[in-house]
Amino acid sequence: MRLILLSVIFLLTINVKGQDFANRTYNWGSVDSFYISDEDKKLDAIILKDNRIREYFKDENGLLKFNTLVHKVIFVNQEKAVDEYNKIYIPSYNTIKLVKFKARTMLPDKTIKVIDKENIKELPNVEDKGAYKIVALEGVVNGSIIEYIYIAQEDVEYFGKETFQTDIPLRSGQFKLVYPDLFKFQVKGYNNCPEIEEDNSSDQRIATIDFKDLPPLYEEQYAYYNAYLTRVEYKFDEVIGKGKVFTWQDAADLISERTYKFTSKEKSLAKAFLKPLGLKEKTETEKIKAIEKAVKEKIQLQDANGDQFEIPGEIFKSKFASEEGFKNLFALLFTVAEVNHQLVVTADRSKILLDPDFPTYNSLQNYLFYFSTLKKYLDPSNFAMRFGTIPIEDLYNNGLFLTFNGDFKSPYTGYRIKQIPGVDIKEHSDDMYVNVSFPKEMDFAFLEVKRSMGGYTSTGIQPYWNLMDEADKKEFTENLLKNSGADGEISSSKVSNTTIDDIYTNKPFTVEGKMEIGSLLEKAGKKYIFNVGDIIGEQVEMYQEKERQSDIDMDFPHQYLRIINITIPEGFKANGLEGILINNVFKNEKDEDAYGFVSNYTIENNEIKIVCKEFYDIVTLPKKDIDTFRKVINSAADFNKIKIIFEPK
Repeated sequence: MRLILLSVIFLLTINVKGQDFANRTYNWGSVDSFYISDEDKKLDAIILKDNRIREYFKDENGLLKFNTLVHKVIFVNQEKAVDEYNKIYIPSYNTIKLVKFKARTMLPDKTIKVIDKENIKELPNVEDKGAYKIVALEGVVNGSIIEYIYIAQEDVEYFGKETFQTDIPLRSGQFKLVYPDLFKFQVKGYNNCPEIEEDNSSDQRIATIDFKDLPPLYEEQYAYYNAYLTRVEYKFDEVIGKGKVFTWQDAADLISERTYKFTSKEKSLAKAFLKPLGLKEKTETEKIKAIEKAVKEKIQLQDANGDQFEIPGEIFKSKFASEEGFKNLFALLFTVAEVNHQLVVTADRSKILLDPDFPTYNSLQNYLFYFSTLKKYLDPSNFAMRFGTIPIEDLYNNGLFLTFNGDFKSPYTGYRIKQIPGVDIKEHSDDMYVNVSFPKEMDFAFLEVKRSMGGYTSTGIQPYWNLMDEADKKEFTENLLKNSGADGEISSSKVSNTTIDDIYTNKPFTVEGKMEIGSLLEKAGKKYIFNVGDIIGEQVEMYQEKERQSDIDMDFPHQYLRIINITIPEGFKANGLEGILINNVFKNEKDEDAYGFVSNYTIENNEIKIVCKEFYDIVTLPKKDIDTFRKVINSAADFNKIKIIFEPK
């Protein structure tokens, strides 16, 4: 979400004496100042210097201006690092002008190549992050040092974030925030960020953070990488003598103003939209479901800005809405239908946790509605998420809740910040039921399979099923059934619980089928080897080559249940069943089962019944528990390798 910060225009016109920005004369030093040790030469790359200055200053007309200075020096010593760093990217989507640019490369033979400013090219969009200027550095080889400085005058930003940690080490870095003493900024570091030093001794305030030997952070399985990186956040906090700005209260007021200011015409259009839904005789839950279904079937999400995609009156006509527009439209409809609700704004927890003590609007990204009497949420713009289910990245994060007094003429009364709760593991399960038998010739295994997926385990397919063509439906069904063996020959299949109404009634998406799979059975003399572990499909294995750096993150609590019934072939007995017995269960602080893998079997009337359960009733674990967590993850892979030997009696 990008807020239009109308309330700060006055900050741009405060009449103070103009000044030049302090870092116009910033320059690089001698090439000889960069020392490369023998240890450095063992690395793929190392950032020798990473200095960033964010400076606010007044021009000669008393208008607030904003400059960014970046100075980086990088030693590259492997082809991968050369390919990554031989291009300089300068964000230009909010750049007014490039004030200064200098770049040079120092080759291993001490040759210095200075890069001409004319080499800068414009890219309209890079990885959907907006426009960038790019400078390609030619001739960079292993053992080179790359150095560049740029100063860009940018649109004034009132909130900012600088991430200093990457997957290569940083020897020295510095963050500096410079601003007139008329203002006050709040600066906060996260994830082992060094202390902030404040200098208020002149007419400029300076906040400085020095980084020394910052270790790299590597991507790890089951860890939200971006959320663990060392970073600095800053925000415009106060105009001296005029009070605080950009508080959570300001944010709540602004969001409410932009959401709940309806015209009489919009209310009339909303009533016309709601009339066919017959809401009068419906319960609160039925009203919400009916409104959501109607909106998400008739209005399409458009990645665009502008009144035509944001104002309900325009959306009713065009049938297209942005995320902002969906939020406004649902707020209008819930208000007109007199559905008690709260608007919630939160962030993607895999990237950032909303900090109640640091009101940066960068944390206000995703919209939700909360129904306090029902204790359920709704995502207004996500087609796949229906009432009661919201995107997993919004779970367990704090949210800014707008509070209401029940007066639908003027519903907004204030705000609260609280955590959005998680989900019940029982509602998010992927279950497999398989009956296995063999023909007299023992040349394949015959499987009757039923696969049921509920909650988040089916959100990638169930809402979209009836939008797919028949060929795609067939391909998906076959792939799901052939999870037990790619050579499977399917004789029949059936799919059920595929409608939006099935989602609302918590019916799991279910695929059933019958097939023959030759690869599950191998002949060894008079014996047969049955690869029973392959029935559950290939499983993830987790290895630990380096010491764990980050805590363990799971998207949501979930479980897998597999029940496999195997009819022992006539005239044979089964051996090797002891490998099925796995019991790796670990408890939480309350002595409750928190995560685990359990499998066992029974034999009755010539039938082997295997029950296998894998569950994760957790969302986070401290990194000290990595060994037990890895043991559970690898238990599924161990089960995948189990074989049963059928031997003649």
